[in-house]
Amino acid sequence: MPKRASHKLNATQHAADLPPALQHTRFRSQLEIRFALALEARKLRWFYEPERIARYLIDFYLPDSRSWVEVKGVVSTRDHRLLREAAVLLAAARKHRLYMWTEKGAYLVTAGDFAPLPLADFWAILTPPPAAPPSLDVPPHTESG
Repeated sequence: MPKRASHKLNATQHAADLPPALQHTRFRSQLEIRFALALEARKLRWFYEPERIARYLIDFYLPDSRSWVEVKGVVSTRDHRLLREAAVLLAAARKHRLYMWTEKGAYLVTAGDFAPLPLADFWAILTPPPAAPPSLDVPPHTESG
């Protein structure tokens, strides 16, 4: 059986070890690298740590689905509180959603809950629908006279 290429990279490894699309981003963890690789594999547009929301620097913003994703290995009580605050602000001010992705699963973050999501649903939410093809409708011909 052939060996698969491994992208198990230490967050401190040299950027040249990463695929080209990730080389100019300085990730804070191995888990963030793995999540970015999953985004790239799905051809999703993303930004890493673009801004602080409600005292929290959320890891990824996906503009095409208006979604934010926090990648966590270990979730603290502080994380729970601050992520819920950020979710409220994002929903009210921008109509965006906040998700948390861990090695164990994905969650929709709301004011009062971290609702588990099946991974297939999580990725479907983050993947925008394909653009509609241009209309081929031709307006009816009218004769002038």
